Amino acid sequence: MSSTILKMKLALLPFAGIALSGCFSDSSTVVPIATTTPTASPSPTSTASGSAARAVKFFLNNTSTNGSFVGAGNSAQPTVDGDGPPAFGFRATRYYNPDGTEIPQGTFPAWMTFLEIGISGAQNTAAANPDCARFSVGDDANNNCYLGPGSSGWTYSKCGVSTGTFRVSEVDCSVNNGSSGTAAAGTGAYTDGIYIRAGFDRTQMDPTENILVVLEYASAALDPAPANPLTCFSNGTFSPELCSDFTWRSYLKHSVTEVLQPYLLVVPPMQAAVTSQVSGVNLATKQIFLPVASDSGLRIFQMSRTQSSFPSLTTLSSRCQGSSPLCAGMVFYSITFFRM
Repeated sequence: MSSTILKMKLALLPFAGIALSGCFSDSSTVVPIATTTPTASPSPTSTASGSAARAVKFFLNNTSTNGSFVGAGNSAQPTVDGDGPPAFGFRATRYYNPDGTEIPQGTFPAWMTFLEIGISGAQNTAAANPDCARFSVGDDANNNCYLGPGSSGWTYSKCGVSTGTFRVSEVDCSVNNGSSGTAAAGTGAYTDGIYIRAGFDRTQMDPTENILVVLEYASAALDPAPANPLTCFSNGTFSPELCSDFTWRSYLKHSVTEVLQPYLLVVPPMQAAVTSQVSGVNLATKQIFLPVASDSGLRIFQMSRTQSSFPSLTTLSSRCQGSSPLCAGMVFYSITFFRM
């Protein structure tokens, strides 16, 4: 019996060698991955100077130092240069590299066509109160919000923001002041009153490239997130308007005038809540990936304030004194776009 088994093993040896040679190639024929060089797709050419820059940063303020909106107004009748009524906006005039160094005038990358922000005021029929969405002025930094009540009674904290910063104060957007009314809810459309909108020239980009958006901001709410998250759902569908003081959404569109479903929820979550005695809102960073390579027609990115839903506007106006965006609202510091 043992002799028969030995003969069978010897007979199978040639086939075993064939099987092994199919799994393990000779080392002399293996090409290390590190030495391979993929063939890159050709990038569109451009005659615009500086068009090779692959990232653009905008500082969302109107100060002469590191401001992309130098000279943009703070009045009820601003001089606007962006899209027409009812969405009145200011367009950025200064651009920066991600490290904060300014891109010289005339060398702005051709793939980024514009950045625009919606400013409230008498000309903006969707957000008429001039204190709702604007650049902060000197007195804004001194506004207070009232924390508590707690075991030691109510305390107050500075809820303003440094001069020149683009900010949205919910007490001014949501409470009817009798003359300009409340800001309309946004839908991501051309007619939104409070927004940040960017445009891209896709012919100046490789069709396989996508865009990464990096937003630096601070957000604060009057009320904390609900203890029971089920209140945020309606018929099994998540709806942050049911459990958040206000909402911002982002949209990825083919044109400025296109109306479509939101792409991504930006806010909530919030970073602080006055009624839970949490103050000292810090800078936050959110990364938003734009898969524009999936559709060559996608060229507009927009973030809009879509809705406010405070349980009590009386409480909002008593807690958030004056234009206090860090009591309830948004403060925007910068936004950067990366080709990738």
